[in-house]
Amino acid sequence: MKKIPEESIFELHMVRQQLKKVLEEHGQAILQLKKSEEKFRTIADYTYNWEYWLNPKGEFLYNSPSCEGLTGYSAEEFTTEQDLLLSIIHSDDRDNFKNHRQHACYTSGAAQHIVFRIITKEGVLRWIAHSCQPVYNSQGQFLGRRGSNRNITTQKCIEEQIQLSEERFRLALDASSDGVWDINLVSNKEYYGENWYHVLGYTELDVKTNSLTWEELLHPDDKAKTLIAVQQHLDGLTPHYESEFRMRNKSGEWQWFLSRGKVVEKSETGNPLRFIGTNTDITKNKKVELELQDMQNILEKKVAKRTNEIQDVNVALNVLLKKMEQDKIELEQKITDNITRLVIPYLEKLQNLNLNAKHRIIVEMLAANLQELTASFSHTVSLGMDKLTPTELQIANLVKHGKTTKDIAELMHLAPGTISIHRKNIRRKLGISQHKVNLQAYLSSTT
Repeated sequence: MKKIPEESIFELHMVRQQLKKVLEEHGQAILQLKKSEEKFRTIADYTYNWEYWLNPKGEFLYNSPSCEGLTGYSAEEFTTEQDLLLSIIHSDDRDNFKNHRQHACYTSGAAQHIVFRIITKEGVLRWIAHSCQPVYNSQGQFLGRRGSNRNITTQKCIEEQIQLSEERFRLALDASSDGVWDINLVSNKEYYGENWYHVLGYTELDVKTNSLTWEELLHPDDKAKTLIAVQQHLDGLTPHYESEFRMRNKSGEWQWFLSRGKVVEKSETGNPLRFIGTNTDITKNKKVELELQDMQNILEKKVAKRTNEIQDVNVALNVLLKKMEQDKIELEQKITDNITRLVIPYLEKLQNLNLNAKHRIIVEMLAANLQELTASFSHTVSLGMDKLTPTELQIANLVKHGKTTKDIAELMHLAPGTISIHRKNIRRKLGISQHKVNLQAYLSSTT
């Protein structure tokens, strides 16, 4: 037997050692791979959503057990019957899903999303939110699609209820007004209730055919102020939106509307998302308002004309009053001249005659009274004198001219006691009964 060289034995030993090391590393890699696969399956198998992986032929490479809770069918049933997934999709959504799957096979690695309905094994309809994306290896080879299905039936029911409630709300607003409007500020999609266009004479076909919007129908003179009012509310400067404007109806005439609205939905940053409101036809009110304004203008013109006329009359009256005042002054002057020329000379002659005391007093009184009459012709009534009786006025006049109680009694043929009573009444009516004031001095200073 030929002896193997020691060098060869050593090399063989080294090869064995390296092979052993490689096998150990490979075993560890396999073990690590098994652990990773176990973790992956644990995570995938216990996911709430239905997760799966299809090969390029559309066959299931992996299907999470959660598919049974969602569809009623087990993972094995989907693997055995490859068309089972397509068969349980609602007939109205099946073509849409086929188009989605065909498109997803030839697009980039971006995820694709679609919503569809399925009929479970128990015949229950469920809404599914489906997401999938192509899977490629490191060399770019297409390995199939990874898919995820999520049950959104409850969410869809809530959305339908919300949509139904919104529709009822819109109908209620539309019925209680002359038009409801609802604007999505993100998509700029606008909704107008039936009354919105009916009150203007338009039909639903007119709106759809001509794409009628309120801004297009606005009167040019009202557009700027109305848009400013809208923007001020959207910017948060006003608590609500309100504006009056005119809109062109189908006959080409202008109708007045009062529009009120409010932002009912905002983003987390406070940006307005949804803006709703109503229109109210105020054409009749505006017509009455304009008629009242015209009437007011007419009345104001009439009042202005009448005021001018009154002012002219006042001017004429003032002229007349001045003329009367002048005539009065002239008359007083004539009376004064006549008394001075025709009466005073004869009184002076009487005073020079040899008269008894009683007659002399009478003549002096006549002279004094004439002098007082011609001195002023005053029209003012002395303070308190208007309260005196004619007898008291006569006595006060005699007191003023220095006549004593005895003199006055003889002139008026009254008892001195009666004259004293009158004097007391005069002092009381003049407000000096409680004061030590000489009656003659007081009368002389105030009359």
